[in-house]
Amino acid sequence: MSLHIKDSNVAKHLLFVLSLLGLILVFFPTERLTVASLCVCLVFLLLYGFSYLLTRDLSAPQIVLCVAWFMSLFLTSLDVKYASHISQFNERLSFELWALLLMAISSFYVASLFAMYPLSRRTDVPLAEIHDCNTLDKIVSVSFLIAFSVYCYAVLKNGGVPAFSLKVNEDRSTFIPPSLGVFLVLFQLVPVITIIKVISHGAAASKKQICLSLVALVCILLTTQRVAAIEMILMSIITFVFLWPYADQTFKERAGRKLIVSLGIGFLAFVWVFVLIGQIRALDFLKLTDIENFALEQFYIYFGAPAPRNLQMAMDGGIYAGINEHKYGSLFFRPILWFIGFRNEVSIDDTFRGPNNATAFFNYYLDLGLFGLFLIPALIGGVCGYIYGLYRRTLSLNVAVVYAVLASCIYFLPLTERFSEPSTLIKLVMFSLVIFVVQRTQIYFFSNKATSEV
Repeated sequence: MSLHIKDSNVAKHLLFVLSLLGLILVFFPTERLTVASLCVCLVFLLLYGFSYLLTRDLSAPQIVLCVAWFMSLFLTSLDVKYASHISQFNERLSFELWALLLMAISSFYVASLFAMYPLSRRTDVPLAEIHDCNTLDKIVSVSFLIAFSVYCYAVLKNGGVPAFSLKVNEDRSTFIPPSLGVFLVLFQLVPVITIIKVISHGAAASKKQICLSLVALVCILLTTQRVAAIEMILMSIITFVFLWPYADQTFKERAGRKLIVSLGIGFLAFVWVFVLIGQIRALDFLKLTDIENFALEQFYIYFGAPAPRNLQMAMDGGIYAGINEHKYGSLFFRPILWFIGFRNEVSIDDTFRGPNNATAFFNYYLDLGLFGLFLIPALIGGVCGYIYGLYRRTLSLNVAVVYAVLASCIYFLPLTERFSEPSTLIKLVMFSLVIFVVQRTQIYFFSNKATSEV
């Protein structure tokens, strides 16, 4: 099985990206563009191109980083006016903050580059032989059954789902059971494993798993927890993009185009539901900016445009004076401290007015000051780069799931910190535990069967 990517294909890909960027600049309202917008396009195009030439992989951590921060900083650079009650967001980013953001992004970028080597792809065994069909089926079934059981319990306890409640914003915060709620993260594992099975064994053999994945997504959307749904979509996309080169050539020719079109339609449907949930939660009445279209305003807000401005105001003090006291690393180790009971000591007060996020770099700044903006992104980038390189070399199921979680956290860097979230640690533990138990059970079952036959 050959995975060699010709230079002509690389050139076509880069040409496509350049054309897409050109179309954005040509058809985008010129009155919104600034000099900073053009600088953002140039810098991230260079970083993106260099990353793709090195990895030939759109799921590489450097490319995920570039896409996420490009969207955020490009939106931040646009000339958008905020409403009077959050007029502090109308202040432009200072040159110093642009430099600090570039330093922190570069720190992650360089560390991940070095950590992913030796960079090679496993090609000795077909993907279908690496990922056993029965094991994948059992992981999907077990994950869905556990999560759906807890979900049904929550529905019965609350008398319905938040999406159809008259008090959506209140009910969505109390819907998830305090202890059993951790098992709901297994809904997110279902589509990731389904993607692996579709690529390994074909869509025809994965119809049941695809249906369960759609049900899992609908269940999450009915809770109006959009972040959880976004995480599920991101992890699935990352897994699909990474494994696509390993797909059987016959499968690519026969079902590849239909599959990609289906995923595209599904993504557009998700965007529509994402906006619909915002309307259900009455967010369209807030009117935070001068962007007339509610869907575009949601995209602008939720993809991190206000977050860098919050970061600048938090670092400068001013209206957020008193929240920028250093935590000396406690935020970075928050999952561990949270689980052993030190919760108030490592919490961040919700003191932001308006959009209440300030990028992941705010946590790093609170931990170690300006040094934290260099050190912590480098540490996280090194871990992501190493896991990615290990994923390419082994195609291990456990590593695949871990990297999917980490890559989704990279996408959230311009918005909020997800690496040190207790929910991320819960997710990694739950995913790994289910995979380990199913794999051990499979080995035990087949070993006993072989013994009995002898």
